[in-house]
Amino acid sequence: LEEVVFYICVIDLPNVWKTYIKEISEMIANENEWNVFGGLCSLRAVVKKYEYGDKESRKNLDIISSSVFPKLETILSQIQDLKTEESLRAQHIIVEIIKRSNSYGVN
Repeated sequence: LEEVVFYICVIDLPNVWKTYIKEISEMIANENEWNVFGGLCSLRAVVKKYEYGDKESRKNLDIISSSVFPKLETILSQIQDLKTEESLRAQHIIVEIIKRSNSYGVN
């Protein structure tokens, strides 16, 4: 799933797929754990597109961060004490999203 979303992002973001922030936000705010997991994987793919971008393309990443990161913080606080494989995988993805959002290339 994530690799497919990444290639869609490369081609369609932000001009064609204009509702991606809203759709991903809805997925990670869903109560169904599979929707949340799919949303996290999709978000990681989107962030990966902008990870080492120039200042102009990183503006999109700033928009994503400001709208989605509060939801990630909520999810992290809800699952931090769970010791299941799924919760640990979700925590790992969230940390990776945050790390990738703070990576800068040499411009």
